[in-house]
Amino acid sequence: DKEKIRDMLFMCGIEQMEIMASLFRERIGNMLEKIVDAIRLYENDPYLKDSKKALDAMYETKKRIENIIG
Repeated sequence: DKEKIRDMLFMCGIEQMEIMASLFRERIGNMLEKIVDAIRLYENDPYLKDSKKALDAMYETKKRIENIIG
C-alpha cells in the first residue's frame, strides 16, 4: 500500500510539473511575441530606430528568451 501511495504521489507530481511547464512555455512565448513586436515598432519608426541602446536591450532580451526556449 505504501508503494501505491508513493507511486500515486509521484504521478501527481509529474502531472503538476507538466502543467507548470506548459504554462511557463506559454508565458515565455507571449513575452517573446511582445518583444518582437516592440523591435518591429522601433525598427520601422524613423524617430525610434535611432535609439540604439533601447534596440540593443531588446535584441539581447529576445536572444535570452530564445535561449530559454531552446
